Amino acid sequence: MRTDGRNDGRRGSAMLMATMILVLLAGLALAVALTTAASNREQRAFADELSARNAAEAGLNEALAILDRSQRAGFEAIEFPRSVGAASYSVQATFGEDDPDLDDDLAILVGTAVHGRAAQAIELVVQALPRTQFPYAAFSETDLRVGNNVLIDSYDSRLGSYAAQVPAGSGHARDAARIASNDDVRLRNARVYGDAFYGADADDGISLSPGAYLSGSYGPFAEPFALPVLEQPGIAPGPALLVDADTTLPPGTHSFERLSVRRDTTLTVRGPATLVVDDLEVAQRGALLVDATDGPVAIHVAGDLALRQGCTFSSTAASPADVSLWLTSDTSAGDSVNFKPNGSFCGTIVAPEARLTLFPGFEIFGALMAERIELEPGAVLHFDEALSAGVPPGIVGYERVSYRPRAVDAELAADLTGSNSSWQRAARSARSVSDGIRSPQQQDER
Repeated sequence: MRTDGRNDGRRGSAMLMATMILVLLAGLALAVALTTAASNREQRAFADELSARNAAEAGLNEALAILDRSQRAGFEAIEFPRSVGAASYSVQATFGEDDPDLDDDLAILVGTAVHGRAAQAIELVVQALPRTQFPYAAFSETDLRVGNNVLIDSYDSRLGSYAAQVPAGSGHARDAARIASNDDVRLRNARVYGDAFYGADADDGISLSPGAYLSGSYGPFAEPFALPVLEQPGIAPGPALLVDADTTLPPGTHSFERLSVRRDTTLTVRGPATLVVDDLEVAQRGALLVDATDGPVAIHVAGDLALRQGCTFSSTAASPADVSLWLTSDTSAGDSVNFKPNGSFCGTIVAPEARLTLFPGFEIFGALMAERIELEPGAVLHFDEALSAGVPPGIVGYERVSYRPRAVDAELAADLTGSNSSWQRAARSARSVSDGIRSPQQQDER
């Protein structure tokens, strides 16, 4: 049988074309597979770095809470490394009293964590500040005015909740709620379970209306009581923040030029945290909630404060010592302080240069200090006797000053992973999520 050469040529060309298409498709499949594998590796590395960063932050928050409550001895008793989930972390501290290049009242905490093949490090600078004592439920530099149907009593947070210390049918708890002024004290139809003190000058005194009840005694100061001098933390103000949807500020240091919470929205601040603002406003039906369950929260306001009527300002804390509102606002210099929130606030408020008025619907578990205090009819103040307990010399509280990512210490990271080779592999594969900061190994490899 005779073979047609032209048909053989066509069949050969078709086979060649099919082979080329198969090779091309195989190449495309290989490229897709390699791209997918690289993407998966990149996603795993990114997830590892986020987990490591979260672990480093958790370690810093834990260390700061222990340092604040148990002082340096408590921190130095912590055994590192520790773990959270699959991550390992460690926190190192440098105290100013041990370092000639660091101010005595500063400390640098460095949290380092490893998760999988990634490592992250974060530096936190904190400042040691003397703990403020509160010998009085309410202290006013000038006139202290207590309106009709105001209740001021005391309890002791070391003994449990306020409610547990209210005898059945009494309507109040304990009777150690001392109130004081360096000027006059004026009580209308109010109930104050404790003592009252007024200024030492001859023209200072106390005015009790016929319906006023003071369970203890009253008399003049031997010498004026000095309000604490406040300074705004040295943290540069960040951009303005407008909260128009429910928002949570996580533990850490937060600074804003202006912070505004709109109507029908809630801003929650979770401790341990320091919030520094020039101006703070919470609109009617807005809410500012402070959660100090996991650590203390300090709020510093330098300028205008506007907690509008009908807004909510509340806190959750085991002790009023864990939540503080510090106002360096000066109303005589033009700063505006509009304080008309509802809510249950467990904490302390200090405003040495501001006039503060408390309205009904706002209940305080803690203490107040201000240039002038007026408690409007129906206001409620429960003084925590633990705030006036003696603070031993040298006991300080710690506040955040600055916070930033930093280069990872390779030897420490290797210790956390358990082997040098593991860290070397992590260093080669890691892609930093911390503003371009890289480990020493990564810098060398570049």
